[in-house]
Amino acid sequence: MKKRIIDPNGFRIFVVDEADQMIDEEQSMGGQVLDIHRMLCKDQRKELQILFFSATWPDYVAKLAKSMVPRPNLIHVKKEDLTLTTITQTFMNVGTDDNKRNKLSELYSVMNVGQSIIFVNTRQTAFDLATFMKSSGHTVSLITGTQKGQLEVAERDKVMQEFRDLVTRVLISTDVLSRGIDVPSVTVVVNYDLPNGTEKMETYLHRIGRTGRFGKKGLAVNLASDRDRHRIDEIKRFYNCEMVELSGDVEVFWGRGRMYMVGKYCMYSDCRSLLNVD
Repeated sequence: MKKRIIDPNGFRIFVVDEADQMIDEEQSMGGQVLDIHRMLCKDQRKELQILFFSATWPDYVAKLAKSMVPRPNLIHVKKEDLTLTTITQTFMNVGTDDNKRNKLSELYSVMNVGQSIIFVNTRQTAFDLATFMKSSGHTVSLITGTQKGQLEVAERDKVMQEFRDLVTRVLISTDVLSRGIDVPSVTVVVNYDLPNGTEKMETYLHRIGRTGRFGKKGLAVNLASDRDRHRIDEIKRFYNCEMVELSGDVEVFWGRGRMYMVGKYCMYSDCRSLLNVD
């Protein structure tokens, strides 16, 4: 707009999606949002409809929104209505934290899926887990937020495009992918680490929402150590949702056909019914 490549006079709707992430202190995009708003409002003769969508509504979002829309219409969705009905939520008790990656490797040794995303909480865990999975014979790719000495923007974009193009099928990621990324072929989300921090419940919902897109069915698998077990209960209470406990014995569990094997290569009829797979 500043370069006058786009004429702002033709716009009638201005949408700020993921508002709590777009304009937080770390992203520092609040000023840019206001600049765009001013450009769109230069023509006083037109009406501009402004829409904010946000998982949370902190004070800094409310303040900026009110500066743009003094008398807004607010629609609040009850948290009980937020859980995604197309996603089967499960958890597996893995015992100690040290046993997590072994259980993950066992899971992927028997699970044949279309595409899946494995979420972790830190960059270091992402790199360590990718190294372990590759050394265990699994083909995985990796994406994290940009940081000096880590993944640069161009490399991150390349990894993401290969995942979209089905060149890679298993992607290990930090929360850089937990919001705003739509890859319809993702059938499984694994929370290697359960989300932490002040917005952990919202982050959990955004993570598992990477599957079950556009009415398709998906599966969320949460790996919980003994010290994480109470957090599973917290999620269930917070969203008033069901979460099926999976057997810790991956081979036996899959061998009996009881686990929800997903993707177009699913070999069990009950799983095909779950995910509408031919």
